[in-house]
Amino acid sequence: MPTYEVPTQRNIKIITCVDCVHSQSCCGCSMAMLTALLAVVAALLALYGWATRHHRYWARRGVPCSPPLPLLGHYRDFVLQRRDLGGLTRDLCRQHPQAPALGALLATEPVLIVQDPALLRLITTEYFYHFSARELADYTHQEVLTRSLFFTAGDAWRVLRQNMTPLFTSSKMRNMFPLVKRCTYVFEKMLDEEIAKSPLQEVGSLAYRFTMDSICACAFGIESNVMGEDPEKNPFTKIGDDILVFPKWRGLKLAIRAAWPSFFYGMGLKLFPTSIDEFFRSMLQRVCIERGGAPSPRQDYVDLLLSLRNNNGIRGDSLDNIKDPAIKIRLNLEAEEELLVSQAIVLFAAGYETTSRTMSFLLYELAKNPDIQEKVLAEVDAYLSTRGEVQFDVTTALPYLAQCVDETLRLYPVFAVLTREVASPVRLPLGGRGAGARGVGCCWSAGCACTSPCFTYTRIPTTSPSPSGSAPSGSPRGAQEHPLAHVLPLRRGTQALHWQAVRAAAAAGGAGDGAEVVPRVPRAPRAPRGPRGPRAPAAPAPLRMKPVSLTQQAEGGVPLVFTRRTGWRGRAFREMGAA
Repeated sequence: MPTYEVPTQRNIKIITCVDCVHSQSCCGCSMAMLTALLAVVAALLALYGWATRHHRYWARRGVPCSPPLPLLGHYRDFVLQRRDLGGLTRDLCRQHPQAPALGALLATEPVLIVQDPALLRLITTEYFYHFSARELADYTHQEVLTRSLFFTAGDAWRVLRQNMTPLFTSSKMRNMFPLVKRCTYVFEKMLDEEIAKSPLQEVGSLAYRFTMDSICACAFGIESNVMGEDPEKNPFTKIGDDILVFPKWRGLKLAIRAAWPSFFYGMGLKLFPTSIDEFFRSMLQRVCIERGGAPSPRQDYVDLLLSLRNNNGIRGDSLDNIKDPAIKIRLNLEAEEELLVSQAIVLFAAGYETTSRTMSFLLYELAKNPDIQEKVLAEVDAYLSTRGEVQFDVTTALPYLAQCVDETLRLYPVFAVLTREVASPVRLPLGGRGAGARGVGCCWSAGCACTSPCFTYTRIPTTSPSPSGSAPSGSPRGAQEHPLAHVLPLRRGTQALHWQAVRAAAAAGGAGDGAEVVPRVPRAPRAPRGPRGPRAPAAPAPLRMKPVSLTQQAEGGVPLVFTRRTGWRGRAFREMGAA
C-alpha cells in the first residue's frame, strides 16, 4: 500500500494512507451531490405543491369537478394547442350533464363553468354588477388594445359603452346603409372574377374582404380596397391578421396570459404586437387632418373621436349607479390617444371578423341543406322582384333568411366560450357543503374566473328543435323570443351593423341568393365519378375549429363550390351599382 510523509511543526513524521485521503475526498463529493439532489427534490416538491394547491378548491365549495392534471389542469389539450376551447369545454360539461355549473382548472387557476342558462341569466342580469369584468381586469392597462371596450372593466367600461352606443342607433344604421350597399356592388364584381378563376372558393376569405371594406367605409370613412387586386398585400389585410391570426408561438402566449397574467406581463410580454397600435394611430391622425379637426356630417367613429377630444373628456355614469339607483355618480375619463385608438382597433376587428365568420358558416349550412337553400333563394327572388334593388327594408323583409342567420349563430356562436370575472364579492346559489344539488351558495371573491360555454348550451335539446342540425323554421322570428336571447347576439344592440351587412350581402350575391341577378349557388364539393353511374354528391366534412383563436374559426377555412343558376336574366343589379 503506498504511503507518504506529512511534515509537522515538531518534525514528527506521520505515515498516511493515500487511499484514506481519497476516501475523505470522495466523502466530500458525495455530500455535495446529496445536498444538490435534496435541493432538486425540494424544488420539485415545492413546484408540485404549487401546481396542485387548487386541486381541492372546488370540492371544498361543493361544486362538481373532475380530477385535474398537475400544472395543466383540465385544459391540457388547449394549452398544448391540440383542441379548440369550445370543444374541450363541451366535453367537460358532458361529464356532469345535470350540474348547473362545474369547476375546472385552467393550468393552476380555478374557473367556474356555468352550463345552466337560468344561472347564466342570473349572472348577466341581476348579478351583473358583480360580474361586470370580462377577464383579467387588473391587467387591461398593460396593452393599448386591452384598454378597449371589449377587454376593459369597471367604470371605464360603463363610460365607454355609453359613449360608443350612439354609433349603432337605427338612424345611424340607415345613414350607413348606402355605404354597405355600394360595397355589395364591388362584392358581386369580385365574386365574378374569383369564381371565373375557380368555382371552388374558400368563402371565409371572400366574406372578410367584403366586411373589411364595409367597416372601413362605415366607421372611418376610408376605402380599404381589400376587394381589389392582391388582397394579401393590402395593409388592412395584414393588420387584420396581426389582430386575429394566432400561430403556435402566439397561442402559447395566449394560454400563459390567461393562466398567469402577472408572470406574463412581469416578463414584459405582449399579446398584441405594437404595430397594430401604430397603424391605427397613423390612420386616425390622417383622417382627422383630412376633416380639418372638426366633426363631419358622416357621424362615424372619427367624428365621435373628434367630438370627445374637443370636449376634453369622456363623460358617463359610474358602475356603482347600477348597484344603487339612488346613486348618481358622473365620471369624466381623459380622452387619451391610446384609449381612443384602442376603440378604433376593436371596432375594426369586431366589425369585419364576426360578420365574415357568420357569413361563412351560413353558406356552409346552406350548402349542406339544399332544400333550405332553395327556400332562401325563393324569398330573396321575391324580394328583388318587387324592388329591383336592395333597400334598407332588407333588414326586416326577409324573415326566413333571418331565421337562417339566427340558426347559424346558434350552431356557430362567434365566441364558443364567453368569459366573465368577479368584480366584487358575491354569493351565488351554487355549491355549499351538504346543500344538495343547488346548495346554500358560496361566496366568490373578486378575481374568480367564470366562463359561459355558448357552444355547449346553444345545442341543448330543450331549447332547440334540432340541437346539432339546421332547423331555421323552428327558430323564433323575434330575437327576444329566443330561449337563449340573453346569450346569442340575435340582431340586438351593436349587432345591428353585423346583421345589416349579412342581409345586404345575401341579397346582393354574398350568399348566392338572388335568382334573377346572381347566377351562383354554393354547394358542397362533389365526390369523384365512380366507374359506373353519375357522380354523386359527397357528404360535407364536419368543420373542425382552430385550436387557438379569439373567435371561432374553421381549420382550413370553409371551401365551397359555386355553380351558376338557371333562369337568371342579366346583371341589372351591377349596372345600377355602376350608375
